[in-house]
Amino acid sequence: MLAPKTIPTTDRSARLIPRVVRQTRLLLVSDRADCLNDLRNTVDDQEFDITCVSSFEEFLRTCRDEDEYDVAVLDVLSTQLVPILKAIRTSEKNAGAAVLVEASRVNNDLNLAGVLPLYRAMPCSQAEMAALLRKPGENPAAGRIPRGML
Repeated sequence: MLAPKTIPTTDRSARLIPRVVRQTRLLLVSDRADCLNDLRNTVDDQEFDITCVSSFEEFLRTCRDEDEYDVAVLDVLSTQLVPILKAIRTSEKNAGAAVLVEASRVNNDLNLAGVLPLYRAMPCSQAEMAALLRKPGENPAAGRIPRGML
């Protein structure tokens, strides 16, 4: 893990005070190794502290460790999606994390109708995920996309 970045800030007496800026913690969960690599490559390692998980069992171990994540990106079979969403939302530290779900994995499953809003999860394509995870200043379409989605 990279050391936290410090950004100088000033107080009222104009002295420089270092302020620690924590990297965004990102959890990538995919049951397909090629997609896990693609997801990892779409985000900048300098901006995120990334944890990759490639199986449901590994996810449960990671969740049990109670690491706190800011964003979870899920690319799993629809049969594993609900237990993962439930584990994230019932976790004490991760209940407020933003959750993005690979849309192609859930679009045709009628059993998931209404499930994603229930768990405050948003279906996205990989291109949409990359745009949402990018800093607003780096997004060429930032003027057209509302800021603060995540």
